[in-house]
Amino acid sequence: DPVLKFFMVKAIIFASFWQGVLLSFLELIDVIKDTTSGTDTATRVITTGEISASWQNFLICVEMLISAFLLRIAFPERVYDKDGGSRQKLSSNIRDTLNPKYMITDYIHNFSS
Repeated sequence: DPVLKFFMVKAIIFASFWQGVLLSFLELIDVIKDTTSGTDTATRVITTGEISASWQNFLICVEMLISAFLLRIAFPERVYDKDGGSRQKLSSNIRDTLNPKYMITDYIHNFSS
């Protein structure tokens, strides 16, 4: 479904952007404040920018976890399954990917003129 695919990609970008705007606004109205961290001998001030960036990073991680499940629905693997569902074992896929002969062949193919 192209609409679902479009919505999923746009939702990720939209949510990331607007949560950044919201966190900046929370900084501006002093909801997010500087704080200190450490012991009596080594104290460090953590700025509002660092706190906002940390929250932004955490929220993006949560969003990506949710998005990963929803993207599996939007981009089902059966559409890309050409041989009717026969699958190789993970170990054989890893072995093929890390095979030096394959790497050299792939390198020559991709970087030759």
